[in-house]
Amino acid sequence: MTNKKILQFAAILLLGLAVFGAAKIAKESKKNSLSSFEWNGEPYDISEVNSLDAKFARPYDKKLSKLGTLVVVLVMGAELCFVGAVSFFPAKDKKSAVLDLLFDAFVFVNCWLYGSGVYKLLKTFVGRIRPYMYFPNPKKHGIRSGDFCRSWPSGHCGRAFIVFGFFFCWFMFRKKDSKIRLPAIIAAFSLSVLVMILRVASGNHFVTDTIGGAAVGFLASGAVFLVCEKVRRQES
Repeated sequence: MTNKKILQFAAILLLGLAVFGAAKIAKESKKNSLSSFEWNGEPYDISEVNSLDAKFARPYDKKLSKLGTLVVVLVMGAELCFVGAVSFFPAKDKKSAVLDLLFDAFVFVNCWLYGSGVYKLLKTFVGRIRPYMYFPNPKKHGIRSGDFCRSWPSGHCGRAFIVFGFFFCWFMFRKKDSKIRLPAIIAAFSLSVLVMILRVASGNHFVTDTIGGAAVGFLASGAVFLVCEKVRRQES
C-alpha cells in the first residue's frame, strides 16, 4: 500500500472519529439540558402526529423492546460472522484472506463511526418525542435519561442497516460472482426489516423513525464503503 493511500485512509478514519465524537458530545449536552425536566403525567396529544405514524403508534412494551434489542445484536453478529466465514474458509491463500478481512474490518469500523455519528447527531438535534409519550405509563427510564425526545431516526434501525449496508456492498464488490449473494442479501434485509417492525410494535418509534434510521444507516455505510473501495482501487 502506498503512502498516499495510507494517508487517505487515515484521513477517513480521523474524520469518522470526529463525527462520532461530536455526536457523543452533543448527546451529553442535550442530556444535561434535560436533567431538570419533569413529566406532568399527561400523555402528549397524538392528534399532533401525522396520520401514518399515529395509526401505528403503540404504548411501551418492555418485552418487545428487549426482543428488538436482542434481534439487532443477533442480526449484526450473524452478518459479520457470515462475511468472515465466506471470506476465509473457501480461500486457498489463507494469508491473503486474513489481510482482506483486516481491510474489511477497517472499512466496517469506518462505516460504523460515520453511520452512528450521523444518526446520533440527528436524534439529538431533531428532538422528536417518542410514541410511548402519547400513551399512559410511558418508559420511565426514557424520561429520566432524556431519551424520550430522541425518536427520529431510530438508532436500532440505524445500527441494523449500517451492518446491512456494509454486508450489501461487500457482496456487490467483493463477492459479486457468489451463488449465495442474492439469498444472503435477502435474508439479511428481512432480518433488518424485522428490527424495524419490533421498534414500532414496542412503542419506541414511529414508522417514519424506523424508515429514517434505516435510510441513514444504509446510505452512510454504503457511502463510506464506496469511498474506501475507491481508494483501495487507486493505481499505485
